[in-house]
Amino acid sequence: MGRINFQAPLESSGTDAILAGASIHALAHDTFAADNNETSLVFSTASSDAEYGSATSGALFERMRISSDGKVGIGT
Repeated sequence: MGRINFQAPLESSGTDAILAGASIHALAHDTFAADNNETSLVFSTASSDAEYGSATSGALFERMRISSDGKVGIGT
């Protein structure tokens, strides 16, 4: 639905600056209709490769979610 990406600061080699360091996005749960616009708000951050024990290639990982019914989930 929509996303705000927070980019890494510019550095001399130009490699890290193209990666998002964090993201907030709206996630639709189903196809929207007149009686359905259920949406969650998802917060994600980038992770170091060491945290997962293998290369993550600048991937973002969900850290927190606010569901359409107002519940907040953090981590697992």
